[in-house]
Amino acid sequence: MSALSKIEDLVKRYEKNPILRGLVQLIPFGIGSGAEVALLTTVQNIRINRLKTFFDELALGKIELSPELLENEDFLHAYFSTIKAAANSRRREKIKLFSRLFKNSFKTEMVDSIDDYEELLKIVDELSYREILELCSLHKLEVKYRNVEAKADWYRTEMFWDNYISSLVTELGIRKDEVFDNLQRLQRTGCYELYDSFWGNDKKFGHLTPSFYRLVELLEVGASGENDDII
Repeated sequence: MSALSKIEDLVKRYEKNPILRGLVQLIPFGIGSGAEVALLTTVQNIRINRLKTFFDELALGKIELSPELLENEDFLHAYFSTIKAAANSRRREKIKLFSRLFKNSFKTEMVDSIDDYEELLKIVDELSYREILELCSLHKLEVKYRNVEAKADWYRTEMFWDNYISSLVTELGIRKDEVFDNLQRLQRTGCYELYDSFWGNDKKFGHLTPSFYRLVELLEVGASGENDDII
């Protein structure tokens, strides 16, 4: 099947959904525009398949996207930025996260502005899939121990920290001598930060930030084992 035929199938796939059909027709590179352009290169075919994953995820559940949004400059800017990130992402799981971020940002009040959205999108784009798994694993533990009585937050974190580090090594394949460096790099995203050093304890461990807790809600990644097809 030619790339052009795949494009036509993508448009037909959402024929009964005017919002998704309209978004497909706005995809750059001539996709869905009706222009007689044969997109036959391997890269273009790969991108089309990736965008199919994006739209399939966008079509799941109740989509609260009104036709008026197609005339909203901020919405269209967010859309073009998001599908560009999705088309350049190799992992299908991450493409689905881009789709959820886009959909949920326009049906909730958790995103304040287009600048806010761009910053959230940049965080997801810069994170590798393994880094996302690292953060989500820590998220599950923080939620699990949230109500455990402790003198301070870092005491609570210390209760599960060794098990957390072991899981990063055994389940995610991170070298044991590089775990701290790996976690430290996550501070660049604003999703993770180290606890302030404290007297008498040389362990270096950290916690998730409010920014991550907002992001994880937008991505619909729960701490209860939900959405295991992605995380």
